[in-house]
Amino acid sequence: DRQRDPSEDDGDEKDCVNVPRRGTDAHFTARYRANPEVSGSVQPARSGHTAVLSQDRSTLLVFGGAYRTHALDDAHAFDFGHKQWSKVEMPPEGRPAGRHGHTAVVHQGKMFVFGGTATSGVLNDLWQFDFDSSSWTPIVAEGTPEERSGHVAVVFEDAMYIHGGQNASNTLFSDLHRFDFSSQTWSVIAGGTSSARGPGKRAGHAGTIYCGYLYTLGGFDGQADRKDFWRCNLKDGNWEEVPYTKKGAAGIPTCSGHKAAVVRDKLFITGPFPEIYEYSFEDALWAVTVVIGDPVLAHKQHSMTVRGDSVVLIGGDADTSTTTATNTANQFDYFYFGKDEIMGDETDKDDELSKQPVTEWESIAMRRHPDILEMRERIRGLSGQSSYARIARPSRTEARGTLSNELLFQLIMEHLETHGCTKTVEAIQRETNLSYVRPGPTSIKAKEVTEKPDAKHPVKGAAKQTEESRLGTLMKLASLRLRNNRNLDLLESDLPKPYDDEYDKEVVVNDEIQGKSKGVDTPWDDQPDNRKDVIKARTKAGTYQVKAGTLNRLIDHLGLDPKHPIDLKYIKVFVHTHQSFTTSQIFFKKLLQRYQAPTPKGMPEAEYQELKPQIAKRVCNVLKYWIEKCPGDFNEKLTGLLNSFIDGPLNRDGHTELVKTLRQAIVKSAASKQPTKLQFVSDPPDPKVSTRIFSTKMTWYDIDEEEVARQLTLVDFAVYKRIEPTELLNKGWLAASQTKGGKGSSVTWLCNRFHDVALWVGTNIIAPPKAKRSFKVIERIIRIAKYLRNLNNYHTLFAVLEGLQLPAVQSLSRAWSELSLATQTTFAELLKLVPPKEGDTTAYNEFFHNNVHERSLPALPYLSVVLREIMAVEEGHPDTISGLINFEKRMLLYHYIQFIQEYQRRSYNLQSVYQVKKLLQKSIKSHYGEKVLDTKAKEGTG
Repeated sequence: DRQRDPSEDDGDEKDCVNVPRRGTDAHFTARYRANPEVSGSVQPARSGHTAVLSQDRSTLLVFGGAYRTHALDDAHAFDFGHKQWSKVEMPPEGRPAGRHGHTAVVHQGKMFVFGGTATSGVLNDLWQFDFDSSSWTPIVAEGTPEERSGHVAVVFEDAMYIHGGQNASNTLFSDLHRFDFSSQTWSVIAGGTSSARGPGKRAGHAGTIYCGYLYTLGGFDGQADRKDFWRCNLKDGNWEEVPYTKKGAAGIPTCSGHKAAVVRDKLFITGPFPEIYEYSFEDALWAVTVVIGDPVLAHKQHSMTVRGDSVVLIGGDADTSTTTATNTANQFDYFYFGKDEIMGDETDKDDELSKQPVTEWESIAMRRHPDILEMRERIRGLSGQSSYARIARPSRTEARGTLSNELLFQLIMEHLETHGCTKTVEAIQRETNLSYVRPGPTSIKAKEVTEKPDAKHPVKGAAKQTEESRLGTLMKLASLRLRNNRNLDLLESDLPKPYDDEYDKEVVVNDEIQGKSKGVDTPWDDQPDNRKDVIKARTKAGTYQVKAGTLNRLIDHLGLDPKHPIDLKYIKVFVHTHQSFTTSQIFFKKLLQRYQAPTPKGMPEAEYQELKPQIAKRVCNVLKYWIEKCPGDFNEKLTGLLNSFIDGPLNRDGHTELVKTLRQAIVKSAASKQPTKLQFVSDPPDPKVSTRIFSTKMTWYDIDEEEVARQLTLVDFAVYKRIEPTELLNKGWLAASQTKGGKGSSVTWLCNRFHDVALWVGTNIIAPPKAKRSFKVIERIIRIAKYLRNLNNYHTLFAVLEGLQLPAVQSLSRAWSELSLATQTTFAELLKLVPPKEGDTTAYNEFFHNNVHERSLPALPYLSVVLREIMAVEEGHPDTISGLINFEKRMLLYHYIQFIQEYQRRSYNLQSVYQVKKLLQKSIKSHYGEKVLDTKAKEGTG
């Protein structure tokens, strides 16, 4: 069942009264599309499944369902960017059983699946699905409801609510249960008034959430299908029936297996009827939605998912009279209001004319059909029409200032005069009735033309002078712009030519190998089985995976050819690791070469013209992912190249939606570089500040141990979030450590920080303040280490433990002997977590995976282990194989980049205390060196 995704809300549900409402007479017109052309499909066909959106709204995930008599346990993902279905690869073990009639909701980026009917019977298990790792986690909680199927589920605030359903004995339920995501416990919701009885026992009904109310509609009550309409206040559990009679409105037909969703403050119902019904919450009015486009398909047990102003319908029983296998469809339909959130520019074009003034219709048509525009321009000498460039509407991204005819003639006459063609200049003045404005210093008086060149063709006044040559000024501006690479499209020759390898000398070498077919310039001419510039390996799944190749071949496998499938994982690996074998500027120019590729040999021109929009879309999808995921790659020069491509070829070719998409990606990328205030479902814990917080005499000993751990975590995690993928490639952190102290590298900073914290710990133990004894300082630091462990800050934790194990600190045998037994036990347990400095790190990785990763907790991993494993990949795998780029090595490196980024997204819900952080930073920087610590330990100053 589709419920409103929390990520789509502008605020808390309780604030919904402030949402702008549409007027009583404002009815929506929906455009319905049946089975749009996309890549792939959900196979096998199914009903009784679920479909939810990922948190970033980029993916639709379909799980489970029934095919004939089989309960399915597979999952399929639809990528809205690439318009492609793909099967989600999941581990064979540790996953939920196949089922149908279950529910799925999304909370904080995770999908939660409950109940359903499996081959073994009806279930009541609860599973959590991680979109990033495609892994499942079972959740065992107290108070789990009875086994059920055909129930509804919604998310409100920090809990999931389920209502109704039936068990294996066809016993129906009327209860309402609440699952708290924070405490992971179940509870039964009981209303406080007699009206809390609700709709009674019900299964196969529709349900959704709106403004803190659970709305249910229809369903089977054990005897017949119903059409009653109820709502429950989830804050107190009270039910009330919503009448149909207001304003004389009628509701939907009696039914079950239908679905409900909320769009623009209206409830929409689809089901076993060839209409879409809508209910206005403000007006309490039912109506049949006005639909244009394809006919509405009647089906039941389908899924209904909202994305923006679009509603996606997947599968279900197309023929409602039976539920036999032949009637189960893998239909992919959707309807939308206003902007199409599913297929984008492919459907928005249908409504573009109706949104624009009549005077601009011709301009829009010309942008859609450049072939007609070209024909119009070619025959304008016969038709007598002006060039369309003079009357067309300027693009939103192109400059509106154009050269007028008068200025163009002035430039032409200036050029002719400099070459001594004075008679031609006089002829132009006669024909155009324009006076030539001669460039020159204002101090020199120009010779005025007193006589008319021709009595029949008078000239507008006399020849005049201007301060400087217009033609010279224009060329200076053009030269400056070219030098700064501000606009590639100023001269077309400056654009990279299709498959011109001068931008990649390595490709020239790698492509010039024996057996290469001459003249193969495009990916469509490529013959993979006969070429020697790419190496592939067969996977266990029977597919082929690229192991190595030249840069051109690796670019081709990004899926830029519409005839080839898109491998999303391949794109991610390439984008994040490309700087280990090429530069971002070369990568960008290679994408432009694919965008401008000529017609492949042997392919009809008409066929290629049909493919070009799809090629443009695929190139832009790769660019969009690159811009959003790796904003650090786009320096000033590359950003200039990108803007030139958007404002030039892309816009000129009429790809307005792609221009808009890339512009939005640039804005999003720029916003990601700015500090943002994170939103959490709960308030952070109150800081444990000292009464001397504003005193200049406060020391770090005045700060609570837990607060010390919190502030150390916030400082280190802020730097951890800034780690760029390029720092992990080609041992980049080692190079950064040798330049300016490694200040430009976040990885190097954290490595240096580890060393500083360890020495700071040793300094405080060896040379404590006069009123402190060494064993008291050791106990305090071990308590801080324990709090760091509770925060999953293993990087700082191991730095503290490193300091406790310094030879100078370990030499204080008396201080260690005075520690309490509890402190010694805690220290011993913490030491068990530390991985060996050399050798196998499997034990630590397994511990981290089971205790942190599987629980989706924020954490700061121990960076040394990650760098050690990256180093093993760098040294154990060559950069090239037979002269080809070793892409298999880059896939291994991407695993660690993905690991780093996973925990960059998991932010800590802690409050920063400026005074405490500043004091700790100052204290850490004032540590002694190891030699000084050894000397002081021998002197017994501790």
